[in-house]
Amino acid sequence: MTFSSGFALVIGVGSYPNAPKLNVPITTQDAKEVAKVLKDADYCGYPEHQVNLLHDSTAKREIILQTLDELAQRLKSDDTLFFFYSGHGKHGHGDDDSYYLTTHDSKVAEDGAQGIIDHSGISDQELLEKISKIQAKRIFLFFNACHAGAIVSGTLEGSQPEVYQGNNLPEKLTSALLSTGEGRVIITACREHQQSSFLTGANLTYFGNALTNGLRGNGISSRRGYISLFDLYEHIYTQVKFDAETKSNKTQEAELTIQKGIGVMPVALHCGKVPDGNLTDSDRPSSLSGVIREFNLSQLQKSPQQIISIDELVQQVRSRIRDYIQRLHGTMPLWGVDHWVPLGDLFVDVNILEELSSSRRSELDDLWHDFIQNPNYRSLDRIGLGQDLKRISGLEILTKNKNLMVVGKLGSGKTTYLQNVVTECNAGNIQAHRIPVL
Repeated sequence: MTFSSGFALVIGVGSYPNAPKLNVPITTQDAKEVAKVLKDADYCGYPEHQVNLLHDSTAKREIILQTLDELAQRLKSDDTLFFFYSGHGKHGHGDDDSYYLTTHDSKVAEDGAQGIIDHSGISDQELLEKISKIQAKRIFLFFNACHAGAIVSGTLEGSQPEVYQGNNLPEKLTSALLSTGEGRVIITACREHQQSSFLTGANLTYFGNALTNGLRGNGISSRRGYISLFDLYEHIYTQVKFDAETKSNKTQEAELTIQKGIGVMPVALHCGKVPDGNLTDSDRPSSLSGVIREFNLSQLQKSPQQIISIDELVQQVRSRIRDYIQRLHGTMPLWGVDHWVPLGDLFVDVNILEELSSSRRSELDDLWHDFIQNPNYRSLDRIGLGQDLKRISGLEILTKNKNLMVVGKLGSGKTTYLQNVVTECNAGNIQAHRIPVL
């Protein structure tokens, strides 16, 4: 039997080439196991071609965003989306107040905060925008993102527990995600100030283990042939709390966030059974333990405005001035040519010295020593400069620096260089998160 309306996007980010300190391979194992159970006809029954598994090198920012776009095109109102993310939740660096789900190609600042730089993750605004475009009336969002990789002291029966710290979903994001449509549900691995735990050498995190056991129907009653949302959460909450306390001596409580008054919804088939009718309020558990947050519709209606960030405003401004910037700086006049020439046909990339030669100071002994060491100078203007200074591409330097001072001789191409920078930014080829002004 198949759960034909079931679609899934399962993401496990276990490796970070740009930030190896964040590597947590067990998150990949979580994702693989969740996808395996979902596709198994003897358990959840999701059609195999409707389960998208992205992990490690395939869990890059652009691939994830593209997959969400494809799901928005495919899913109809009667479909179900199972979204699972296991990785790191991180805030932006410096004045970037966005919250990010990290991706395989994420970069972090080299400081204590280790915030996301260069917008190299899935921002809260991007996630909200993508989810809001999916028409399915049942979207289950599972996040195991409150970790980062630090070893904590303490042992239990000879094994050292490992807790990977990070940032759980902010409340404004969870409430905003609920507001994107009917039937949105969020289950996070722990509460806001807790951490998601696992044991060194284990195959799965506590949350991943509880979720996959629940999807296999272990300890969960069949509701007309289905696994219901509330039964699944009850199982996850109970098992995660027990495992964290007994194995790591920690408190970890999975949290459920829903709209107040939400009905009973099927998440998957129960052990591959043939469903027997639709779920009703009579299938709701008589009691439900755990950490449950419920939002009224009036509260949720304010949420999209609360989460609109500077990033969205920047993109709105960029879209409005794009044609104007291109007209203003996309062409330039040339002496002896009777028409304006497109800048792309004229501009040749420049190399820029990272250090001004005129700012260097040398003593007489240093100059003489340099001259002796480099007897092949063809003129005296090289004395004191030593070897050729390192040059880098004029566009490449913009990926490394926020603030630049461009200095050059009259007619050296400073204005042309700046015009090219502005048009490249305007086209989204560099610094696409900024507004080009010249």
